[in-house]
Amino acid sequence: MELARWQEAPIPAFGAGAVVVGIEGERAQLGCPCTLKLWEATGPRTVTLENVTFPEGKAKGP
Repeated sequence: MELARWQEAPIPAFGAGAVVVGIEGERAQLGCPCTLKLWEATGPRTVTLENVTFPEGKAKGP
């Protein structure tokens, strides 16, 4: 299962921003709903989202 993410730039501390996450592969392989954990590559910030599902579709990111 491939996980893809698109983000314009790092989200500043105490700021707001968007992160788009998608999967490549069969959605059934995930056993959704899933728990999705995102973290900073070079810092301590994390966010955990529960009950995440991925809609079916062929959309591609930027």
